[in-house]
Amino acid sequence: MAANKITFYIYSIFLDIYAVLPEGVQEKTSFLLQKIINNPHSHGVRLKKIPGAADEKIRLVKIDQDYECVIVLDEESGVFAFLWIDLHDRALVWAAGRKFAANPRTGIFQVFKKPEVPHYRPPINQGLTNQANPSILTRYVPAPANDPEAGLLDRVGDKDLLSLGLPEELLPLVRSLKTKEDLCLVGPDLPVDSFEILKCLADDCPVEQALRIFGDLFPNEDQGGQTPKSGEITASLKNASGLSNFAVIGGNAELLRIIDAPLEKWRVFLHSAQRKLVSKTFDGPFRVLGGAGTGKTVVAMHRAKWLASQCLGHEKILFTTFTRNLANDIKHNLSKICSPEEMKRIEVCNFDLWVNKYMNHRQYDLRVVYGHDLTELWDKAISLASETNEFDRTFYEQEWNKVVTVQRAFTKKRYLAASRLGRGTPVDRKKRILIWKVFKEFINQMWVTKKRDINMAICECSVISEKVSKFPLYKSIVIDEAQDFGLNELAFLRKIAGPERPNDLFIVGDAHQRIYDKRAVLSKCGIDVTGRDGYLCLNYRTTEQIREVSLRLLKDTHTDDLDDGRDAKYRCQSLTSGDGPIIKRFESRAREADFIVSEIKKLQRSKVELKSLCLVARTNALLNDYRARLQDAGLPVYDLKLEDFDDQSQDGVRLGTLHRVKGLEFRVVFIAAVNDKILPLTAAITKGDAVHRQERLTAEKRLLYVAMTRAQKAVYLTSHGQPSPFLQDLE
Repeated sequence: MAANKITFYIYSIFLDIYAVLPEGVQEKTSFLLQKIINNPHSHGVRLKKIPGAADEKIRLVKIDQDYECVIVLDEESGVFAFLWIDLHDRALVWAAGRKFAANPRTGIFQVFKKPEVPHYRPPINQGLTNQANPSILTRYVPAPANDPEAGLLDRVGDKDLLSLGLPEELLPLVRSLKTKEDLCLVGPDLPVDSFEILKCLADDCPVEQALRIFGDLFPNEDQGGQTPKSGEITASLKNASGLSNFAVIGGNAELLRIIDAPLEKWRVFLHSAQRKLVSKTFDGPFRVLGGAGTGKTVVAMHRAKWLASQCLGHEKILFTTFTRNLANDIKHNLSKICSPEEMKRIEVCNFDLWVNKYMNHRQYDLRVVYGHDLTELWDKAISLASETNEFDRTFYEQEWNKVVTVQRAFTKKRYLAASRLGRGTPVDRKKRILIWKVFKEFINQMWVTKKRDINMAICECSVISEKVSKFPLYKSIVIDEAQDFGLNELAFLRKIAGPERPNDLFIVGDAHQRIYDKRAVLSKCGIDVTGRDGYLCLNYRTTEQIREVSLRLLKDTHTDDLDDGRDAKYRCQSLTSGDGPIIKRFESRAREADFIVSEIKKLQRSKVELKSLCLVARTNALLNDYRARLQDAGLPVYDLKLEDFDDQSQDGVRLGTLHRVKGLEFRVVFIAAVNDKILPLTAAITKGDAVHRQERLTAEKRLLYVAMTRAQKAVYLTSHGQPSPFLQDLE
């Protein structure tokens, strides 16, 4: 087989193994792979067949005296795939029992162990085929609940399992499983896609829902693929689904890019449901929903990369999100997957900063202010114009943000006629007249000082954009964390995107993670996503136990779909299992800190990298105290600063507030000081009317939910003194 006819692939699990190899073995492996890619027939590359192997396409190639690399070589199709690395004897055993094939029903490229189930017995009263028509597979009838022989997946029929991509020869093995633990034990021997499906089914996911979730795996016209016959490897690997766990290596530069950070597999591999959203042309705005850990931001980044590759001339893509720190993290991560040319075409900027830049570019000498500066404007306006002490500053701010600016009620007449539906404090016409006097003075103060709150700035930018540009400012706009945007922001983004057209807006969000005092309905912002939406259902980050417990915090909350509908909290399924959250209460902060230090040192001794651990607290003041205690114990720390991305080249336990860790993930998360009056924070829930206080209470619950779902393997919630009432929901 000529070298120029070979296509090289790398298996996602290969990177997991490569990541934990000794550094010297990594270097030798990298050298070998580059040598093979240059010329698989070069001197020193000896591909050894395995006598009695389950699949003759699987071979071994020597890395050094101890390690072997397992590869697949299909002479007919020209496929060369790197699968596994291990010590010689173990590599031989692994390779001898594995099969490599394209699934005849789904087209997915699969690697699995040849099954051995010597004591397999079909469930009672069941057979694999319909006796009247042996070619038609029948459904299994669930065994009685008290049947000790009941199988883990007896409720799922053979036809459904095969339709979902389980290789037929693995049916006996799957039917022999009795518990979830059994499934986890055989997980490494199953195709990756099959294990994901079986895991969801074992977690009581209805078959119909599994078919909806995993139906995206199957090749269709959009993917340009056809379901291959068994063994047609080339057809499988050309399908988007076939590439879910395999990546094409275009040369040594591509190889080095892939193995440079082997644990960051999101850079290379996308689930077919994700890939389908990345590179499809939509005829207008498209909305993507999904719970924490489902890879929404990863999809948004790959979408931006794909959109940038479609740009011509001076066309650009805007990637925007709500907070500056998340925008910085995204920009840093985009640089890992985009070429320099693609990065030049993607402008990454959080929305508020974009508004500031837009005004400055148009030479408007104005500044958007927050915090203390904004409070001063309000306090002065209230002191000069208020004729009553009935309303506090929080009321005026809420009335301004939720009534005046969203309805452009910038005159007395328009404010008196504005709808106040949903506001918690009723006001009659007489009171509205008094309230308007404060708003009028607030507007005056903004003009005098050349300062603007963000909503007024958006309104002015909207007017400016109508005057200076008749054309869209960007070819496409990607909006991440859309649940944190208000009506003004989304309506303005719709305006600068121009008239509705293919691929104009790509909107990603999850209302479960709405932690700011904003909510918008897409249709009321001029964004129509009717018939154009996707839902990511597979949680790749958080264990099912952490996911399920964290959702209890939101059991009584309304969760929308960013439009007029409701979002189902329980549509997602986690692909990993583990322990649930660990909750610990202590009498004092000192004892709490001692426990956290002790647990971190245990993890350190077990070779867990400190930079994969994060200690989270509600406020920076609390973090300062825990930082000192960790440093006193000799543990290095790294502060997750507001303006910077998480620099993985720096070691140390990560420290961040609940707000700062949004969008990040860690192996283990410690949430400290989960105390009464801290979660929820008293200052956050005691101002404003009843409706506002309830909104803030819900936001505090969502903050804790967000922090918990940053954890991959374990989450600790610790308190000292009086514990937070939120802990009752988690126990």
